[in-house]
Amino acid sequence: GRPPLPAERAAGSVYPAGPQQSFHPHDVLEQLEGAAKWQDRSRILEDFHQHLLCIPVTESRSYMSEVLLVLNRLLIDTNFKITLTTLYIIGDLVDRWASSMMTAAGAVVPGLVGKLGDNKIVIRQTAMKIFHKIFTAVVRLGSPQYAEKLLHTLTSSLSNRSMHLRIELLNVVIVALVVFESGAVAYDREPVAQIMCQALLDQSEKVSALAAEALVVLQPAVGAGALDERVSEALQGNKAVLHRVIARLDAGTVPIVTAEGLLEFPALARDVDRAAAELPC
Repeated sequence: GRPPLPAERAAGSVYPAGPQQSFHPHDVLEQLEGAAKWQDRSRILEDFHQHLLCIPVTESRSYMSEVLLVLNRLLIDTNFKITLTTLYIIGDLVDRWASSMMTAAGAVVPGLVGKLGDNKIVIRQTAMKIFHKIFTAVVRLGSPQYAEKLLHTLTSSLSNRSMHLRIELLNVVIVALVVFESGAVAYDREPVAQIMCQALLDQSEKVSALAAEALVVLQPAVGAGALDERVSEALQGNKAVLHRVIARLDAGTVPIVTAEGLLEFPALARDVDRAAAELPC
């Protein structure tokens, strides 16, 4: 007989009951297009999610590239529930199939970067947490190559015109650097240091300040003298910014990444406390 139409498939699960039957990840896109109600679309995606979790780890590598391309497509969906569920799926895949996923992670990183600029804080924070999971997986795998690819993708997006996206991107870069440095990943730090020095000149003071925070993380590995020289060269003719950045490097307190993958800046908090203490009573 004929294969079921998309609307018919939306009425029930179309995924095979076991790994012995064929599984085509791109089918989920056609099913979602054929579903008229967002509730049906949400259930189809959750069905897809549960089926993915049932695939044996030994078979995950053959599916991973296609699965991540599908999920990257779904990240641009306009429905909040679809977007959030897609993020949860990606997070689960990192937890379950880290070694398989890292070979194809580049397929989904552009979509995750885009979600850093979302207007809903829960979407931005969930994307940040997924990046943290990916960075932690890189440490477990001990892969400088994956670390360098991820940092290249993230830093190459810092030319984006959106100041808010540049801020979120730098937060993610700082998380990556803290995780990689604490995990002793032997990645090439030079390209990152160079881009962070350029970002010090960003028209946004917040972006510039975050670039300085990233340099603080790099300083122990790069060397204080070498980093001061690079910063001085980048900031020639901008003594105010140079003075601020050198003072921040001298302070040396490194940002903290929480267990959930969120950033804390002890040095900035200390400055706020100091300023508050100096206010007249």
